[in-house]
Amino acid sequence: MQRCLFSSAGGRGNLAVHMKTLPEGHGVFQHLPFINRLHSTEEEVTNAAVDAVVRVEQYSVCSGQQNYEDLWPRFPYCTVDANLFGEQHYNRTLRAPTCHLLVAPVGGVVSSCPPCKTLGSALRKAHSRRLAAQNRQQPPIEGAAEVGVAGAPGNSAVPKSEEERRKCVPNKHLDREALLEKLKDLKAKCKKYARSAEHHQKRVEALVSKRGIVLEGGVSADLMAILDKADLSPLQKLTITEQVKSGTVKGSKGMRWHPHMIRFALPRIWFPTVAQ
Repeated sequence: MQRCLFSSAGGRGNLAVHMKTLPEGHGVFQHLPFINRLHSTEEEVTNAAVDAVVRVEQYSVCSGQQNYEDLWPRFPYCTVDANLFGEQHYNRTLRAPTCHLLVAPVGGVVSSCPPCKTLGSALRKAHSRRLAAQNRQQPPIEGAAEVGVAGAPGNSAVPKSEEERRKCVPNKHLDREALLEKLKDLKAKCKKYARSAEHHQKRVEALVSKRGIVLEGGVSADLMAILDKADLSPLQKLTITEQVKSGTVKGSKGMRWHPHMIRFALPRIWFPTVAQ
């Protein structure tokens, strides 16, 4: 019997699914109209019974967890449901000890109850740990180091897709040797990115020295407004104003420096820094 609904004369009821009685705190009881038959008419009792049956039929049996069946023996506290009651949406499934048995379908799709969803998360983690252990123990492909996996010389002994999959394994599942190898790869990548950043920086500096920097009118006006409000000495204001002016010209030949700036710069060009 898939579902069995009980109702007492005093207005109390109970529900059994797969010959297992549901606890009183189950959410389905909030929607079942149990009435006191001793103080109700025959029509009211009949309508309440039909309404209760219809509401129970709106619920479906929890589908449990049907994947990773080879890992089920690792969860001895759970129950294997062999579908002895002929449900349509599963054949064999694993249920958590506190499975709710009845769940309300979401969007017409039968899902699992919260305890069984937590069980599914544990199954997926166990599967990931098993894959990580297999990757650590897998021997290299014979002869692949010389000719490469795809036939090109210099390829790794492991296929590229396999290498990428190993790099995605969380650090907590890697042994010391794998962690050191991963750290070595990260250091090599950091050096590569640092060289690339240095190269681009030199290119930008060369372009700036050759072409200058053109500031938009709004940005230049904002900078000048900040300078007007700042508490700076006349020489500091002059220095920053000249720098802003130099950044707005299109070429180095278009800049006309203030005489004070020229007097300030010439001694630093003629005399070495040590002498100053």
